[in-house]
Amino acid sequence: MAAYRGLRRRQRELVEHDAHVLMSRHGAAAYCSARKLADDERNGRLVEIDRPLRHWSRVRRRIGTLTGLRNRTDSATRRLDE
Repeated sequence: MAAYRGLRRRQRELVEHDAHVLMSRHGAAAYCSARKLADDERNGRLVEIDRPLRHWSRVRRRIGTLTGLRNRTDSATRRLDE
């Protein structure tokens, strides 16, 4: 059980780290960048051996929480649905 808790803690730390790296590199576009990575991961175009499944979706959600963009869609994405 302790190993499982350690793994979950490490995954949360990795999400937090990657979220902050994207925000420092991309600024206001970090959420958009994380969304693209999550889409690529979900569609099989991005496979990373050192990241767990759905990692970039978690990073996207974390950036959304930190920036207040959670559950919001930008205008470019909305227009794709029209």
